[in-house]
Amino acid sequence: MFKKRQKAGGWWSRNKRGQEYNGTDSADTGSEENCPEQGTSGVTAAGGASFCPEEAERKSAAGGKAVEAEARADMPGTGEPHAAGTMEAGTRIGETEKRAGETASGPAYNMPEEMRKPATGDDMVMQARTLAGRGDYRESLSVLQKVREVRELMYGPDSLETAIVFDEMASVYERLGEPKQAEKLCEEALRTYERLLGEEHPDTAAGYNNLAGIYTAQQRYEEAVELYRKALEIYQRTLGETDRNTAAVYNNLAGVHMEQGGYEQAERMLRKTLSLREKMKDADQMETVTIYSNLAVVCEKRGKYREAEVLGRKVLQIRERAFGDIHPDTADSCSNLAIVCREQGKDQEAEAFFQKALTAYEKIFGPNHPDTQAVCGELAALSESRGEE
Repeated sequence: MFKKRQKAGGWWSRNKRGQEYNGTDSADTGSEENCPEQGTSGVTAAGGASFCPEEAERKSAAGGKAVEAEARADMPGTGEPHAAGTMEAGTRIGETEKRAGETASGPAYNMPEEMRKPATGDDMVMQARTLAGRGDYRESLSVLQKVREVRELMYGPDSLETAIVFDEMASVYERLGEPKQAEKLCEEALRTYERLLGEEHPDTAAGYNNLAGIYTAQQRYEEAVELYRKALEIYQRTLGETDRNTAAVYNNLAGVHMEQGGYEQAERMLRKTLSLREKMKDADQMETVTIYSNLAVVCEKRGKYREAEVLGRKVLQIRERAFGDIHPDTADSCSNLAIVCREQGKDQEAEAFFQKALTAYEKIFGPNHPDTQAVCGELAALSESRGEE
């Protein structure tokens, strides 16, 4: 009998750099004003945090490629993460990324012409994020490796510019099911942040958060909690309680509690995260979708199957419209919803959702990836429980 498993829709949120904090787009607040349909199909969490699925869907459709690219860049993890589908929380190395083509000195020999242009390296990092967001992880790594080689040549292996690329590569390796490689790169990046920025800098806090996510994936929970709490304290002191980075760490801590069986505590922390996001000016709807996905997982674990199913179906609907069927976030949602259906005795629906998840995982990751193998195990267990050969 295979062990029952449920993906958390990208539990841990990878905090990325190369973006500015403090967005000012009030259209992303997810507030009730933006959702005239809230009374009929919106979801309200205990604690008052509201989410408008129709608004998220409209933004995905009306925003076209820009919104889709933003949502894809927000993956783990996440995660999540990733984390799966992963909520991102931008931190401030935007200025460092700009310097990476403007004030660089050092040898430029044997460098492709396009890599000598001031901002091309940054463009390639964004290209790699988009590729990873589509599930093209090997291609994303190939692009990031090129940027790494150039930045190590121009700035050295211990520079902030190179550390940013290490963090990006760690994110992709983690999603590919290669945690040791991800851990090595993440630790290298963190050492650079601590040395050049100090332990109280938000970017260093992001490094703690990201390494904690990798520890969580390896079931190193005590180490993960220690780093998450360290990141949380830094964010609270430097950015405040209602910053999206702070909320992301609450989400991640909820994931650790869930993995350890602390479902009630995980649910409280997720609802706190949703409450904080309601107060944010720069809250992103697709990030909120990830938190509701995580909440659906916890509800299933606590036996709240009806709430878990309602949340899970809405999350799946939004992700299918935003990303399509062959996408890690969509596959995670199918797998999660399959388990909720199975727990309610809806075996045919469960099988159909597992099959959809399996098709996506096989196309994205191949047959030997842990996610693919896990869904195969779920299908085998379902057949066994029905007395099938």
